[in-house]
Amino acid sequence: MDSRLKTLLCTTSALVGFSLVPQIANADPVSASIIISSAISAAGTAIASGGFAAILTTATLKTFAFYTASGFALNALAPKPTMPNFNGLGSSTGNTTSQGTASTGGYSISGVASAADHQIIYGQTRVGGVVVFKDVTDSNKFLHVVYAMAGHECEEISKIYLNNEELTIDNSTNMVTAPSKYNGKIRVKIHLGDQTTGDTDLVTESNKWTADHKLRNVTYLYLRYEFDADAFPNGEPNLTALIKGKKVFNPNTSTTAWSDNTALCLRDYLISSYGLGIPTADIDDTAFGTAFTVCDQDVSLAASLGGGTQKRYTTNGAFTTNASPRAILEKITSCMAGFIWYSQGQWRCKAGSYVSPAVTFTEDDLRSPLNIKTRGSRRDNFNVVRGKFRGEETNFQVTDFPEIRSSTFLTVDNNEENIIDLELPFVNTSAMAQRIAKIALFKNRQQIQVSATFGMKALQVQVGDVIQLTNSRLGFSAKTFEVQSWTFQPDMQQGLVINLELKEISSSVFDWDAEESEFESDNTTLLDPTDVPSVGISATSELRVINEKVSQVITITITASTADALRVDLVEVEFKKSSESDFKIVGTGELGIYEVFDVEDDTYNIRARAINSLGVKGNFNTITKNIAGQGVPPDDVANFDAIVSGDNIVLGWDAIAALDLSFYSIRFASETSGATWANATTDTEKVPRPATTYTVPARSGTYMIRAYDKTAVASQNFTSAVAIPTTSLTQFSNTATQTESTSFSGTKTNCSVVNSALRITDVSDSSDPILNEGTYIFSSDIDIGSTKLVRAEIIANTIRLDAGGTNFDDIGGGSTLFDALTGLFDDLSGAGSQQKDSDIQFFIEPSTTGSFTDTYQRFRAGFFTGRYFRFKIVLSSTSTNATPLISQLRAEVKYN
Repeated sequence: MDSRLKTLLCTTSALVGFSLVPQIANADPVSASIIISSAISAAGTAIASGGFAAILTTATLKTFAFYTASGFALNALAPKPTMPNFNGLGSSTGNTTSQGTASTGGYSISGVASAADHQIIYGQTRVGGVVVFKDVTDSNKFLHVVYAMAGHECEEISKIYLNNEELTIDNSTNMVTAPSKYNGKIRVKIHLGDQTTGDTDLVTESNKWTADHKLRNVTYLYLRYEFDADAFPNGEPNLTALIKGKKVFNPNTSTTAWSDNTALCLRDYLISSYGLGIPTADIDDTAFGTAFTVCDQDVSLAASLGGGTQKRYTTNGAFTTNASPRAILEKITSCMAGFIWYSQGQWRCKAGSYVSPAVTFTEDDLRSPLNIKTRGSRRDNFNVVRGKFRGEETNFQVTDFPEIRSSTFLTVDNNEENIIDLELPFVNTSAMAQRIAKIALFKNRQQIQVSATFGMKALQVQVGDVIQLTNSRLGFSAKTFEVQSWTFQPDMQQGLVINLELKEISSSVFDWDAEESEFESDNTTLLDPTDVPSVGISATSELRVINEKVSQVITITITASTADALRVDLVEVEFKKSSESDFKIVGTGELGIYEVFDVEDDTYNIRARAINSLGVKGNFNTITKNIAGQGVPPDDVANFDAIVSGDNIVLGWDAIAALDLSFYSIRFASETSGATWANATTDTEKVPRPATTYTVPARSGTYMIRAYDKTAVASQNFTSAVAIPTTSLTQFSNTATQTESTSFSGTKTNCSVVNSALRITDVSDSSDPILNEGTYIFSSDIDIGSTKLVRAEIIANTIRLDAGGTNFDDIGGGSTLFDALTGLFDDLSGAGSQQKDSDIQFFIEPSTTGSFTDTYQRFRAGFFTGRYFRFKIVLSSTSTNATPLISQLRAEVKYN
């Protein structure tokens, strides 16, 4: 090093590296940072080439030291424009500077370049590489590709990705086993830069790669792809890898090993040939060892961040060798919110932490008046810190960390936001980025700056030290300041003096561990083209009249959050009955409402998945929906009455409004009180809607009505009306009667008499549909002496009998479970029963000659012409073990 420069630097201490360099929005481009930027960029170039003396002057260093140290976040007041990177290799920031130098990011994707820069990796990060070799062999069956990942030896390549999918590799065969599409199609060889010969497999299989192709001190991956159109539909996939990078020297242990400790990474960059090439003798390993200890401290994380601890400061990132030394020094030093400077012939650094005061200065130590700046420029103050980081929690994509905002500082600044953008590309967690941003925010508001000349006592301190200053006139009592610059110079009157630039500091600046409630701790998730969000599903059902037909409709609503909706191009909706195996497609379209028509009551599985703009389909989200709209019974019939009209009765009622109403059913019992639905007989099976009246032959007894929907679900209860039409009927003077009860001696088919009552003998039929029947023909005909017009009627008293076993579920007749029966427990065949599974039909055959041909007519009551009359009844049951039980049965013929 030039002797004059060395003399200068031995007497002048200044920050020639970085003191946390964000960018301030709307900053004045004409500022001291331009001087700093030019000086340090030139200095970096000169140091690397050995021509350093002509670049730095005393004035330049002093100016640089003042603005860098005092501002702590002022070095980027003049943001530099960027432009896209056209070299075919994406960087982690995706830009180059306007001067054509690379940004501080490494390669985020792999690509081919004829003369690419080396990639340097500190800590652990995910990067792409430079394709340095390609060859095809075996008649284009195999493609051999060599990816140079780093221009130095690395610790480990732990994960390899193709098109963002992690590979599983068999360590014994080096063959990929997962994802399944790559199984047996790819061979992977890892070389960490310590290799001494060319890859043996590649040498064997390619005549263009020899044992002398060693790529020494280059970490590289060799992949052999076997042609398969299904595995590689878009051609050669893009490769990235998660790599633990360079091994670095630790002055505390005198060992070289991998570490992401920021102080060790910074030291390595200073001494490396691709960095500043500083001789190790010019490195203050004591200072770097102290910074290492600070960076290595464990910091507790908030429970919202998963708890546990992390190291205070780490560096995890990559850059290329054409990046300017200034930019790299800034970004690495920013990872520890610290300083780097040259003093007394050596490079030193300090990690962002509070240290105990080294010395206390009083008025007695001053050699000049104190120059005080109580507040920084309004332009230099900020109250909100935003910025970006890159790490595993963002899939190694550059993204915003949660901003740091101070309501107190906003109030001081009249609620005018002043925002800085703090770029931390080598910081890999949002919690660490927040800690560093908080230090920048709080340190910026420690604004009192003091400059003065001190006596020889100041030889005890150096840049980065914390001192205490006591001054009674200013009210300083052991007030703490951090040394920003230190200059040793002779004075003609006072001898040797030291000029110090001081800025107030407090321990609270470094206390926060990302747990303060006023700072947000959640993170932004970057969009991943292979990650498709799930969608929400809800479903309802209703009955609608469509083209004069009642249809049950399932309405399916597909939703997504506002953030997820941006990632959804289409949705695919399917459904099926739970009992079925295959889904049916409802539709494919946008988020919103989908409908399924004409569905039955059942349990359905409904599922949907999102499809993004690349056609990648997400996972199905499935719900189960029980649809029972058709099973909801109609309302009970209201205002039912029976009006006698001559020999007829007009039944009337209010219309039921249900859309799926199908018909009304009318039953009759001869009792005028206590009649029940189950113990009646069918008068009219179906009266179609929309009828509200119906005329039946007049009979004395109780008429009952219930409404039924299109699936034969009945209203809960029957409605009854009593009719006693005796006086209104056509009057006859004579009545002939044939009584069959209680002996029931007529002709029986599948009928029998039990306890003086007639019933079906065998009610065991369980076929679908169930139908048990018995026939009874009266024992005698009625002869009225001559052919006449008569009014005939059969009178029967019946109840529904459960003829089954002793189990509860037999009470319902086998087809209806006990738990589903309506009515009271003690009255399942009595007044409360709503069953309609037993019935009696009446038949008559008139004759004028006494000869019968078994041509019976079904009737309820009515007028017939004849002399002789034969009667028959048919007992029926539509449930296993249920039968009508007839206790009274007679026929009447009235005539004049």
